Amino acid sequence: SGASTRLNKPLKALVVSDPSGNLPIARQEAEAVSRILKQKPKAQIRHVEGAAADLNTVKNALKGVDIFHYAGHGQFRKNVISDSALLLAENTQLSVGDIMVLPDAPKYVILSACESAKTDKAFPLEGLGLAQAFALAGSDLIIASTRPVKDELSQFITTKLYESYQSKG
Repeated sequence: SGASTRLNKPLKALVVSDPSGNLPIARQEAEAVSRILKQKPKAQIRHVEGAAADLNTVKNALKGVDIFHYAGHGQFRKNVISDSALLLAENTQLSVGDIMVLPDAPKYVILSACESAKTDKAFPLEGLGLAQAFALAGSDLIIASTRPVKDELSQFITTKLYESYQSKG
C-alpha cells in the first residue's frame, strides 16, 4: 500500500533559513532543526540559507519533501492575496499562488515566520494565508503564526517541537 511504501522511504526535508540575510537567530534555529532531523536513519536533509534561498532554488528543492521548515520573514497582504508570501533571496518570494500549485506539497510544514497563518477574517477566501494555502495544496500538518513573533521565542518553540519529534522515533 502507499502508506507502507511511505513508511519505508527515508525522511526527506527542506530547511530554508534567513533568505533576507538579517535574521541570525533564524539561522541558528534552522541549524538546530537540521541537526535534529539528520539523526533520523537515512534522512535526507537539505538546508538552504541566506542568498542561496531564492525562489527557483526553493521551488525545486520542495519537490518530494516530507517536511518543509521555513525560518525567515513572512508577509500578509489582506487586500492582495497574491502578495502574501514567504520572503526569499534576491527580492523573490514564495507566494500563496506558488504554494497552491505545488504538484506534491510537503506532508508537514513549519513556518517560523510572522503572520504565516494570518487571514482576513472579514473575507476568508480573499484573505487566504500562507498556512491555508499549504493545506489546500495537500499538506497534512501546518504549524504557523497568526501574528508577529519574537525570534528567540520562535527558535525556542521550534527546537522543542523537533526535539519532541526526535524522541518519538
